[in-house]
Amino acid sequence: AIERARVLELGAGTGLAGLVCAAAADGAVLTLTDANAAVLANLRYSLSLNALPSARCRPCDFYAAEPGAAYDVVLAADCVASPDDADALLATVAASLAPGGTAWVVCAAAANRYGTERVA
Repeated sequence: AIERARVLELGAGTGLAGLVCAAAADGAVLTLTDANAAVLANLRYSLSLNALPSARCRPCDFYAAEPGAAYDVVLAADCVASPDDADALLATVAASLAPGGTAWVVCAAAANRYGTERVA
């Protein structure tokens, strides 16, 4: 369940997954991240349009994982474009999850499903 969960979206891009999660989950606290400054500006604008006061944006490059984060749910949708991306993303997911947390990672393009054999 994502109600009242601490939710992190990695490589948010348009933020669709995180915004839907925040809108649908009562009391969820959302953090949208991306490494691109222009993307972050757009995400902040989207948050203001959608009136999600418990959501915030911050820069995050999943090649530089921040150990010690404690999110109940980590989302990542279509942010893998190479085998190196897959490895970096998985390391960041592992560093970001609270004990017992859940990660939802979507790699829609079959050509970009690097590393999926390592994820159960």
